[in-house]
Amino acid sequence: MAKLNINISDYLMEWLDKRSKEINVTKTALVNLALEQYMQSYVLLSKEKGLSDFIDEMQKLTLAIDKGEIKVVKTKD
Repeated sequence: MAKLNINISDYLMEWLDKRSKEINVTKTALVNLALEQYMQSYVLLSKEKGLSDFIDEMQKLTLAIDKGEIKVVKTKD
């Protein structure tokens, strides 16, 4: 396992101290969990086109529809 020495704000350190005591988990475990969750979110959003790109495209389409640049035609099922 690798070791990482980082500086964090006093506010974050106080929160880590408090939370680690509340749930009886080490600060190292809490930081590892946070980094793993961040990494999973990043990987999820980065796959293929990415969710954020998809949302941007949907917002552009909605704006174009609202401006009348794109017309929506309903067809019979």
